[in-house]
Amino acid sequence: MKLSRDEFYARLNAGDLRLTFIGMSNIGKSFTAMRLRKSHGFDLYEVDEAIQKSLGLKSMQESADWMGFPYEATYAKREAEYLTLESKLTAQAFDKSDKNLILDTTGSVIYLDKQTRDLLSKKSVIVHIQAGPNNLARLEKLYFKSPKPLIWNGVYKDGCDRTQALKDAYPNLLASRMDAYNAMADVNVKASLLFEGTTTPETILETIAAG
Repeated sequence: MKLSRDEFYARLNAGDLRLTFIGMSNIGKSFTAMRLRKSHGFDLYEVDEAIQKSLGLKSMQESADWMGFPYEATYAKREAEYLTLESKLTAQAFDKSDKNLILDTTGSVIYLDKQTRDLLSKKSVIVHIQAGPNNLARLEKLYFKSPKPLIWNGVYKDGCDRTQALKDAYPNLLASRMDAYNAMADVNVKASLLFEGTTTPETILETIAAG
């Protein structure tokens, strides 16, 4: 949903603004959403947390262990199950609040079924928190230090050294996702802006409103 600046603030003031944050895992979606919740009273719906609860898991580590790695025999089944559940829970988000809402999606939102992606586009402003070249090494380091459940979407290719094969595939996964996030988004906000000490919640909202 693309909105003019006036439409954006009219919806914000009326309590009828829906924002969907998309982007790489660990890029700052949750951090930014929580800042806006604190400063402007947005309701917050975190899809990864909803998935975790639905699966009866207690932590992100348990979620990552449940998903496993793409070279494991159970991975393909778990990947498909995860995406089906993610589509269902993402679509339900708009029924959870009658106030201004931020939908904090997982990094795999771009792989959801078309019906769910169309719903996000129809009911919300889709905001891509955009990684820059300087972010990519940090994202890779964070993933291998503390893995999250990850949809590889066929990018991983098996090798003799599977750890190295994962590391070789990860940059390709990020590159393919970047294109998909850009195509899906109504607004792109550079991740670097969000972590500047002088960037206030008001500046973040103004950047989104300006498109």
